[in-house]
Amino acid sequence: MLVAAAGNQAQPAENYEPASCPGVIAVGATDARGYRSGYSNHGPRVDLYAPGGSLARDDNQDGSPDGILSLGWGLAVALPTPTPRAPLSPRPM
Repeated sequence: MLVAAAGNQAQPAENYEPASCPGVIAVGATDARGYRSGYSNHGPRVDLYAPGGSLARDDNQDGSPDGILSLGWGLAVALPTPTPRAPLSPRPM
């Protein structure tokens, strides 16, 4: 199994590799409300969505940006890391 970020261009994921490659599970990003993040690639090629957040928003009103802390190179590196407690949804609202 190969899991890859759908991409961060706000474009159809089928236009970007590796998300568009056969056999790849493409994962897009959602914000704190469960909606697709504005930067996330999208479309029928995206298999799952996972929390991605946005440093420009504070949807939960806690005074802090709703980004997801990453100690790697961002969403593309963080997504394949096993996170059993992270909610995944087949399609965002």
